[in-house]
Amino acid sequence: MSSSHFKKRLLAQVGLVGKALSNLYWLQFIDFIAQGERGLGELAEVSGLTVANTPQQLQQPRRAALVTSRMEGLKVFSTLSGYEVIGLLVKRHPVLRVKATPTSWVRGKPRSRS
Repeated sequence: MSSSHFKKRLLAQVGLVGKALSNLYWLQFIDFIAQGERGLGELAEVSGLTVANTPQQLQQPRRAALVTSRMEGLKVFSTLSGYEVIGLLVKRHPVLRVKATPTSWVRGKPRSRS
């Protein structure tokens, strides 16, 4: 595989992960699944979606290889694809804390960091 082909595939994967972290439902799923394996009913309840719509919403985190699913009879259970996903969630929090802190804004303008 050429290095440019590898780089394109790598960047495409980064894009999929970014997209999976850009939606409230997908983030809720990933955060809840990080606490342990979850069934569709549990994911629907925590997100406020219907059980019928939940599998469709899980597609993007699956495409990004953040979540895997298994069937047990007629039931579907989802789990994180690896411990690396938890690291990804932990690393996003400092960025969110800086960006979302109300005290960092005064009359609509960011405070200087001097």
